[in-house]
Amino acid sequence: MRAPSFVILALVAATRAGAQVPAADTTKSNSSSGGWIIGTSLGIPGESEGPIPQLFTLGVTFTQAKPNHLVPDIAIGTMPFVLAFGVVPIGIRAGVGLPLAVAPHLLLIPSGGVSLVGAISPGGGGGIGGINGGVSAMAYAAQVGIRVGITVHNFGQTDGVYWLAEFGIVHVPLP
Repeated sequence: MRAPSFVILALVAATRAGAQVPAADTTKSNSSSGGWIIGTSLGIPGESEGPIPQLFTLGVTFTQAKPNHLVPDIAIGTMPFVLAFGVVPIGIRAGVGLPLAVAPHLLLIPSGGVSLVGAISPGGGGGIGGINGGVSAMAYAAQVGIRVGITVHNFGQTDGVYWLAEFGIVHVPLP
């Protein structure tokens, strides 16, 4: 249960850090235009037993750039290793994020929402839904940045909690 505790601690820290940034600093951010932060991601999933690197993920992320406001936060990904076996896995994380401008060119984004995971193969397909919570940090200069984060997923019909640690390159809209 370390991952859920980490997420709760990160959300509390993000809220406190966001409250300490003067309002004037948040309006100077390049990402305050309300456009979309769009990026690619490489992820390593895991569970209570540890990471499962052979199931690494490749995906795309979309977060509206509006610091200190609730915004849509969406990610879509797949697992290339599983594709080699004729199975097409798709994961979708959709919810809301709260980009907090904790310093110039640095956002902390706590988020939460729903998780959908499915797969299609020649023999059929299926899927499962659940909920998620997480936090990511994004540092950027001009229109390019890096984003790192972790989300914790709970699928009610399964045992345990699953997590996904991600790293990505993002495009940040200009004001």
